[in-house]
Amino acid sequence: MNSAVLRFSIVPGLLLSLLLCVSCKKDEDKGPIDTGGSDNSTSDSDTIATGGCGDGVINGDEVCDGPVDCSTQGRYHIGQLATCNADCSAYDLSNCIERDPGDLCGNGIVEPSQNYEVCEIGDTKPCTEENPNFREGDLATCADNCRTWDTYDCVLAGTDTCAQIYNCVAGCGDITCETDCLDAGSDDGKARYEALMACFEQNCASGADVKECTETACPTDYFTCFPSEKCGNGTIDEGEVCEKGDTKDCGELDPAKYKPGKEALCNSICTAFDVYMCIDINALTCYEVYTCIGECAGDTTCEDACKAQSYADANTRLDTMLTCYEEECANTDNGCYAEKCEFQTDACKTHATCGDKVIDQYEICESGDKKDCGEVDPDKYEAGTANAFCNVNCTRWSTTGCFGFCSCGEVKLCVDQCSGGQATTDSECVNTCKALGSQAGKGEYNAWRTFIVSCCDQDNNCGFDSQGCVDQASKDYPCAVNDQPKCAY
Repeated sequence: MNSAVLRFSIVPGLLLSLLLCVSCKKDEDKGPIDTGGSDNSTSDSDTIATGGCGDGVINGDEVCDGPVDCSTQGRYHIGQLATCNADCSAYDLSNCIERDPGDLCGNGIVEPSQNYEVCEIGDTKPCTEENPNFREGDLATCADNCRTWDTYDCVLAGTDTCAQIYNCVAGCGDITCETDCLDAGSDDGKARYEALMACFEQNCASGADVKECTETACPTDYFTCFPSEKCGNGTIDEGEVCEKGDTKDCGELDPAKYKPGKEALCNSICTAFDVYMCIDINALTCYEVYTCIGECAGDTTCEDACKAQSYADANTRLDTMLTCYEEECANTDNGCYAEKCEFQTDACKTHATCGDKVIDQYEICESGDKKDCGEVDPDKYEAGTANAFCNVNCTRWSTTGCFGFCSCGEVKLCVDQCSGGQATTDSECVNTCKALGSQAGKGEYNAWRTFIVSCCDQDNNCGFDSQGCVDQASKDYPCAVNDQPKCAY
């Protein structure tokens, strides 16, 4: 049964019961009825009720008489009850949960810039202001975090779209069902449905399939009712702003409202971009939170307030950086942060800007940028042979593919100094030596070393244990020392 109908049917009966109870109470107060006509009246002063603790009314010196929500008694969270003590002289707050000192919600001031607040505890407003699909008369209340409105007591009016109305009516077998389907529709949904049916009656034969006929005879009304069927056809039609799968950088979508770097996705009916992944332009970045915390002088409440102004990704990167500082440097810098936690620090500094196609503060390049290795460091890398690429944090040029200046023989001299020398497997030392090689030198050294590793002589001595293999490698894969002025060996 409809809840509104149910309430209407109960109220008269309940009202009658209350009236009867009041009448009974009045008769009890009067005492036995005198049928003999004697005068049993009393003075006005004798009939005035003085009330008492527990009657549900605050009388005289009483502070309370019944439970109230804790939030009405100071900076407490919503939801628990403060009960009245036995003599009605004070509230018992033992069940109440006090707000953290740094929690700005509940201080009586709406602070949108500091705490993203939209209301304060105790604030109410008509449900229809929060959502026009709610019925008039109910009240939306401020949520416990002050960042949204609770609409638990609001009752939805018609909300169904044209397509939902159509599908509902299609499953009906009588006029009452069809009326209920229309009543469940929003004003816009009903208007679109009525336009579709008017088009059907004017253009389609009796008994024709509504969807099949109207799609052909009046496509405007059809796709107005079923917009999702047009969305995804690969064309941005009238009324659409994007196509399924389309994305747009949040900063490009609304540069005054969102930070760049995150993608907004075209919604399911192609009428707008969903912005749930977008980040508010005023939200603190990872390094801004770090700077904010640095000004708190160890006050944890202040630090929590800094984090509250940020967002999940920024705070996650901040925690990673601070964990590195604590584990690697015992929170004491002296150059340790840059030496041991360089990557984590860079990730914090540029996570909100790397990839926005602008070289921002802390950046030296942008994602996808490349540069000739010789331009990155002409004293270290051979020009014209390879490119360096901008790293994931936009703070360094990745030179793993760059070539140095050393010849094959000079790379061998370097590897000889590694633990185990030429016989060692690839190690950090060996890889560092290889990185010193020129394009030709590194290639020749790799060929020489690969042959030795795979070679066995007639006495079944293999690899670097076989002088015969070494001699053969020197013959087939010459690796002479050709001094290069810029080589370290």
